[in-house]
Amino acid sequence: MKRLSLISLLLFIHTLIFAQQYIADSKNGCKIWDVAYAPTHKATWSGNCVEGFASGKGTLTWLIEGKEVARYTGEMNKGLQNGYGIFSFNGGKSSKGYFIDGEVTGLDSSSIKLLKRNAIAINDSTHIFDNFLPDKSPFYYALTPQIRMKGALVLLPSTWERPESVLNNNAKLSQLALKEGLVVIVPSTNMHIYLDEPVTDFLNLVFNDAIQRYQIPKDKFVIGGYSLGGIISLRYAEVAFEHNHTAIIPAAVYSVDGPVDFANMYRQFEREIEKNVSTMAVNEAKYYLDGMRKYFKGTPSENPANYIKNSVYSRSEKQGGNAKFLHNVPFRIYSDPDIDWAMKNRQRDLYDMNAPDQSALIIELTLQGNTNAKFINALGKGYRLDGTRHPHSWNIVDANECITWIKDSLKL
Repeated sequence: MKRLSLISLLLFIHTLIFAQQYIADSKNGCKIWDVAYAPTHKATWSGNCVEGFASGKGTLTWLIEGKEVARYTGEMNKGLQNGYGIFSFNGGKSSKGYFIDGEVTGLDSSSIKLLKRNAIAINDSTHIFDNFLPDKSPFYYALTPQIRMKGALVLLPSTWERPESVLNNNAKLSQLALKEGLVVIVPSTNMHIYLDEPVTDFLNLVFNDAIQRYQIPKDKFVIGGYSLGGIISLRYAEVAFEHNHTAIIPAAVYSVDGPVDFANMYRQFEREIEKNVSTMAVNEAKYYLDGMRKYFKGTPSENPANYIKNSVYSRSEKQGGNAKFLHNVPFRIYSDPDIDWAMKNRQRDLYDMNAPDQSALIIELTLQGNTNAKFINALGKGYRLDGTRHPHSWNIVDANECITWIKDSLKL
């Protein structure tokens, strides 16, 4: 596992374990940002130094205990990969393209020019965002089309996922959105485990800023998210329809394998720790259990009302609890319910999967008269960008089919 600890992909799992800091090339003193610092990490840089930081074109080599584990050849700025480059591991896996602050974006040369980072002036005192970099200021990316703005597609990150990774995982969907005149918006929310007031306020600021800055029609927003982002996207829509005082009321909303019932989610994570099959899964489970006990004032048994209040759907409640607020909006959940993979790789059964609650939510909405609520069964389609089979992945969304649904929902 050591050779993988140099990229933010692993921080998605281990962010609570590693520190981050600059390290210096022992020969030229050029500083390089180490996103997963350990004393055994070393780096060399063949290019120039600007104000003491690795900058310009060159080759960055990462070493652990004196052994080369990874190499980046390309452009650097302020000690981070910024610009076009190739990042490769000794094991053969590589990423090629345009990097922003150490993370590849998946955008081509024409699209990268259309990407803008917009700062949002808030005091992030509750830590709604962390990019594992020196500058942790909240912001949002806007990928803007070169034709008239017809609407917006909002993509929300999963836990610990950087916005650049969201762009990378949705490169094809983003390209199709641009062709249809849709602004792709990626807010920097990846640390809070539910839609609380700070996250709601931040998203409202993002949407208001984007509406004014890009002249986006207020009634032409579609919101989607992956995992945690799926929870946030659905809950934001519920709050919008319940109270009608959010910055926007989504024209359509979707979730990419996001859990919907926090009480069931709590029990799933308890079992994950008991089984102790995957270190990654156990670390994530501990993070969420600690968060739920903190924010919901105890366990589901101790304070069931708070779990119901903050869940997208609650099986125990009439009309599914908050689900009733989604009865009129075009709505879908993408899922890859591969029980064979779950049993083999995580020793999980159907009770440990998101799909039962997700499908129950769709049935509840259908019974309430929502003819546009759909469970998208993407069985066998989940793969990570490095080719690893994993049902819990952004790419269970078929980009062509999704953009058709978005266009229909926005009446474009």
